[in-house]
Amino acid sequence: MNISRSSIAVEIAPSTIRIAKLVRRNRQLSITAIAEMPLPYDSFETLYSHQEECTRALNELCQQVGIRSGSCVVALPAARAKTQTVVLPLMKSAALHRVLSNPNFWRKHLGLDSGAYRYAWLVTVRDTVQHRLSLWLMAAPLKDICFYKNVLAGTRLSLQVLTLSSLDYFCVAYHREAAFSMVRITSHESSLIYFAKDNFCHRTLLSEEESRLVLSDKTPEPRLALVLAKLAKVIKEATRVAHPTAGAIQVAMVCDQSLATQRIAQLQALLADISLQPFDIYKELTVAAHLARPTHDANHVVALAHWLMSDALGARRDCANFIYSHARVYYWVAICWGLTIVIALSLMAAYQQLEQRRDMLEPQIQYQKQLAAQHATASRELASLQQQIVARRNLLDTLNVFSHQQQFTVDFLTHLRHSLTRTIYIESLDCQWQDTCSIKGRANTYKEIIFFADALKKIEGVGAVVVHKTQSEPDHPSTAIGFVLECAFNGGQPNDG
Repeated sequence: MNISRSSIAVEIAPSTIRIAKLVRRNRQLSITAIAEMPLPYDSFETLYSHQEECTRALNELCQQVGIRSGSCVVALPAARAKTQTVVLPLMKSAALHRVLSNPNFWRKHLGLDSGAYRYAWLVTVRDTVQHRLSLWLMAAPLKDICFYKNVLAGTRLSLQVLTLSSLDYFCVAYHREAAFSMVRITSHESSLIYFAKDNFCHRTLLSEEESRLVLSDKTPEPRLALVLAKLAKVIKEATRVAHPTAGAIQVAMVCDQSLATQRIAQLQALLADISLQPFDIYKELTVAAHLARPTHDANHVVALAHWLMSDALGARRDCANFIYSHARVYYWVAICWGLTIVIALSLMAAYQQLEQRRDMLEPQIQYQKQLAAQHATASRELASLQQQIVARRNLLDTLNVFSHQQQFTVDFLTHLRHSLTRTIYIESLDCQWQDTCSIKGRANTYKEIIFFADALKKIEGVGAVVVHKTQSEPDHPSTAIGFVLECAFNGGQPNDG
């Protein structure tokens, strides 16, 4: 069976807008469309004031790559978001929703005004041994969220997920069995992300300005050395405290491949005891034949499309989605749970009523079954009796036919005896009483034969009489003419042969 599914990712940054489409056919992921368009803005504040231009550019990109509609994921800039990790006692999902639906909880841990921000969360550790629950809290400005929602509202794309850009590689690491660390360096942020089973940690490494210095090939060497030294120091501290057994750290840089290789080598020289490996998002993906290999700048949007495609992250994706409303979903869950209980109780009451009614009707049902069995027996006996009546009628009809033939035979022979003269001699009779009778005899003259034939015609029940053959009989000189007559009975026709 050929099972196909697609996902679309959109990245809107001040300098560029990108779109990518992934298609999965029978567990094989392939990039079928990817495109980008430059934008003339220098900051997110300037970008957010040109909503119509961004909508127009996104529509042009969709038309350029042939994307008509579909569900998409859009990433909010993590540099503009507020994040915090908190530890709570282990609790059930319903209790956790009640905690997260309280605005004071978010105000306490993030210190932000709930009217100007929207919140999302992600369970990073669920420890059943120590009975603790670790959450990664996220808050994004409402202005940012409204901008992306309004831009997508002017297109045919359906905004399914709106999440932080730092979660783009989440699904790539989710399927790995061992712990997995990654350093992400983009022009807007630099972060260290640690993935493990039921464990997720995020730590900012550099500022936006320092990230741009790392990705630029025009950065002066003294300044670059200071930034790389700071980056190496922060990585050492983070890996030593949070995840010392994570193994080699994957490095994903949004820059030219040769520059990324050079920066990784420089950073590796400062991290002698930590192994660094370049990360390639296209390793497990195939690119459509009509597309060239995407550039390094498209890594982020491709990873986002891969993130949306991952079925294993259904619950986590919803929790990390800023379109998701905690209180609203909690109340919807409560309403659905209440309706489920009401429906279950109604069905149970209806089932009990049906059981009582079945017990009341059980004697009638048994009586009806007995009547049905008696009716079936009577029907079989009646059918047998009808068959006997038909057989007797057929036998009676046969006897009537035989009786009629016997009476006709007696009458015919009686009339035949009276029709004979002394000069007519009958030698043989060959009669088929339902059809004809052949008479063979002798006579003295032809005239006597004709008179004998006329006499036969006058017998009741005899139709036509035909003289078939006459000839002289040398062995009987007194009756020298032999003849053969054929009589037809009951309106039949004699044989003219």
